[in-house]
Formats: sequence, structure tokens, C-alpha cells
Amino acid sequence: MLVRANFKPLSPFKGLPESYTIFGSICWGVSVLYGERELLSMLEEFKESPPFLVSSPVFKKNGELLFPKPILKDGWGEPRDYNEYKERKKAKDVKFINESVLKKVLDGEIKTERELWEEVKGKEETKPAVESVNQPHASINRITWTTEGGELYNEEAVYIGSPFSVFIHFRNENYISMVKSALRFTQIGGNKTTGMGYAEVSFEEDRGWLKDYVEDKTSKMVSLSPTFKDDSFLLESSYYDLFPVLSAVDNYYGRISGQIWKRRCIYLTKGSSLTLKEPKDFYGELKPALSAGDRIIYHYGFAFPLYVRE
Repeated sequence: MLVRANFKPLSPFKGLPESYTIFGSICWGVSVLYGERELLSMLEEFKESPPFLVSSPVFKKNGELLFPKPILKDGWGEPRDYNEYKERKKAKDVKFINESVLKKVLDGEIKTERELWEEVKGKEETKPAVESVNQPHASINRITWTTEGGELYNEEAVYIGSPFSVFIHFRNENYISMVKSALRFTQIGGNKTTGMGYAEVSFEEDRGWLKDYVEDKTSKMVSLSPTFKDDSFLLESSYYDLFPVLSAVDNYYGRISGQIWKRRCIYLTKGSSLTLKEPKDFYGELKPALSAGDRIIYHYGFAFPLYVRE
């Protein structure tokens, strides 16, 4: 079943949420509401075959959803003149596309970056209502619990000015109720102690056009979430970017580690267009990020595949 979780932001966020941020919130919600044993059981199942897959957020604007732009074959060739060079720079600034353009990519009607630019240029702005700002904070003396002698420092906060949605593909429907309860309960992302990460969330079964592209497997896909490298990916015939993630341990709902940082990991970005040796049920993995006593903290790195019809 494909479920759409709709978030209405009620506060700023530490950073722009990704699929692994949403998964972390689910894990904390399961642990607090259902107990650590239930969480460990869920994580063991993820090691074998994930019972559900989580997308990164898509944003709503003018009644349509904005999706991360797929990374496609270049298709430009050598620039003919300075005007075309400037046009290419504008094309690189496109980070999101509306759902009608994404559908053309998935239907094989748009195959290159140049074709995608011809489709979107001159049309309405497709930037989501997201703004990053620096907020001043006072450092606290942890011995006296005052700001005496402390200094001001700036910290980034992300304001999302419109609702956003996350798709959850339940391969095991027994988890639906648990995941919904967990997301209603928890805040999303870091700096929960300063009031960040609050959102009102509702759920609906998604019966729209996207469902077919999630379920009908082909030999090519666009990932709607960051993913770890999978042996099924033919990277030499794929188009993708890489980015490293170094994240802090979240101890807000209960201290699970004295250490601050998880192990750095490398993701293929959301929007990566990946050719497959053969389609299968899932791609990616849970990767150990930190051992703390008898506990292991994981990075979530499963692809959310949208299959391309050729």
C-alpha cells in the first residue's frame, strides 16, 4: 500500500528533512510508544527485507506537488554561444519539477537535461517555499546552568512555508498503524529542545498516478530518496551525485549514547537515475553508524524507486 503522510509545519526545522530524518523520527516514536523491544524487532526485519520504504519530502505549490529533479544524461553538447552558456547555468539551478514533468520523465518522453530544460523554462517558478536563516543563541554554562560568561552563536534554521508530503510504501501492512502513531507523536530532526521539528501530520492512501510507477518494475528507476550504493546498480550507465552525511546522535527522547557524532556515510542523492542489473524488491541497506554499549545506531539508506517506462 502507498500512503501519503501530509505535514503542516508548526515550527522551523534544524535542516530540510530527508528520508533518513523521517525514518529516525519513526524509530523514536516506535521506541517510546511501543517499547525498545518492538523497535529492535523492526530493525532486524529491515536488515533482511524492509517492511516499508520512506521517500524524501515533496512540496506543495499552487495545488501541485514539486518533486526533486531527476539527474539525467546531459544532452547539450558544446555550447554554441554565450547565450546558450547562460541558459545552461539557469538549467542547473532547477532543483524541483512539478509532477506533470516528472511523469514525462518516467514515461521516457524526457531523457536528457536539455529536454527537461526545454520543458520547464519560462514556466512558473518551481522553487518550494523554503528559507534558511541564522538564528542567534546564547551558550549555556552546564555547571551553573546560566548564560553567564557564555557567548552568542548563530545556528541555521529552516522555515518551510507550505505543507509537504512524504510517501511511505508499506510492503508489510502490519506496520501502518505503528508508523502513523510514531509520526504523530515525534518531532522531526534535530534541536528538539529549542522547539524545532513540530508539524501536524495526517495520512491518506495514495491512489493517484504515482502508485503504478512504484509497483511496476523495470530496468531503470529514479530514486525519491537518498540511497546507499547497491550491487544491483549499474553505475557506469547511471546518472547520480554523491554527498557525505555526518550527523549527530539524537538523545532527546532518552540518552542512548555518550558520543555525539555518528560515523560519516556516503549517499547517492535523491533524484539519481539508476540503471539496474535486474529489478528487485528493494535497494540499499541499514548501515551501522555507531556502537554504544550493547546498542547499534543505524543510518537509513534505502532507495524509494519510481520506475521508468521505456
